[in-house]
Amino acid sequence: MAEDWNFYLCRVDDKPASIFLDLALHDQAPVPAFRQLGYAHVFMRQPRPDGLSSSEEFETLSQIDEALDQAVATLAGRYVGRLTTDGTRTYYFYGANAASFEAAFSAAMRGFAGYEFETGQRDDPGWSIYRDFLYPGPADRQRIANQKVVNALLDRGDKPQLPRPIEHWAYFPDATRASAFIAWLQARDFRILRSDPVEQGSHLVLFMRVDQPSAIDEVVLPLHAHAEELGGEYDGWECQAIAPGED
Repeated sequence: MAEDWNFYLCRVDDKPASIFLDLALHDQAPVPAFRQLGYAHVFMRQPRPDGLSSSEEFETLSQIDEALDQAVATLAGRYVGRLTTDGTRTYYFYGANAASFEAAFSAAMRGFAGYEFETGQRDDPGWSIYRDFLYPGPADRQRIANQKVVNALLDRGDKPQLPRPIEHWAYFPDATRASAFIAWLQARDFRILRSDPVEQGSHLVLFMRVDQPSAIDEVVLPLHAHAEELGGEYDGWECQAIAPGED
C-alpha cells in the first residue's frame, strides 16, 4: 500500500503544534475493517520552550515512534499519524480491536525508562480523528505541496533564495471567472502566458512572475485562496532549477 508521510506546523488549543501523518490514507479512509482508534500519549523529557520536540530528544523519540509502530503492526493495526504539542507526543493507530493496542503500547514503552505515557482507545468508524483532526486543510496542503517542489530543487543543488521566473496554473469553470482572476493577477504584476478553455467546463490560466522559491508560500497562498473564492482551483507551480555556478 503506497504511503505519503509528511508533516505540517499548526496550532492546537492555541499552542504551537506539529502533525506528521500518512497523507495517502485520505483517499482510502475510512477503512471498514479498522473501526477503532487507539492512541499513546507520551510526555517528552526535553521539549523545546515552545512545547515542540528538540534536537536533543530526536533520536529517542524516533525510536519510540518505531517501537510503537512495530508493536501495533503485529496486531494488524495501522499507524496513521502523530501530534506533537505542549511537551507531549500523541501517536494514533486504527484497528479492528484497539483495546489490544494498550498492552502492546505498554510493552513497547518498557524499553524507554523514565518516559511517562498514557494510552486509550475509542470507536471511530468514520476515522474522524484522521480525517477531521490530523489531515491538513487546503492552505496547509498547499504548503506541503510547495515544500515538495522546493525539496526537489534542493536535491538538484539549487539555491531557492535566488529569484527566477515561476510559472503557475489555475483552472476555472468559465471564462468570466478566469477573467476576474486575470485582472487580480495583473494588478499584482503577474504576466499572463495563456488563457483558454482546455475542455468543457474548465478554463486554464497560465501565468508567471519572478519570485524566490524560498518564499513561495507568501506568493502561492494568496493565489490559492483567491482562485478558490472565484470558484476555481490553483493547480501548482514550477520553475527552472539553478545549478551551482549559474547564479
